[in-house]
Amino acid sequence: MNARTLAWMLAWGIPSASLILGIVLTVMAQVDVWAEFGAHTYEASRIVVWPAGVALLATGVLGLTAVSLATALTVRPDRSR
Repeated sequence: MNARTLAWMLAWGIPSASLILGIVLTVMAQVDVWAEFGAHTYEASRIVVWPAGVALLATGVLGLTAVSLATALTVRPDRSR
């Protein structure tokens, strides 16, 4: 694998993963966390994750837009036609 292929994979992969994770966290809205609190007692707490989901969603959309524009501007058209 050469450096150009690796850079292309990372440029598309990181924003795509950010977008997917943002969608998942936004849909979940909150996560329940269980912690042991004594011998047979557990304490539950909720963590709100939708703000992080919205931030990752926006980051993914902006990243994919930037990569799409960069790809469109750097790919040369086929001159054989």
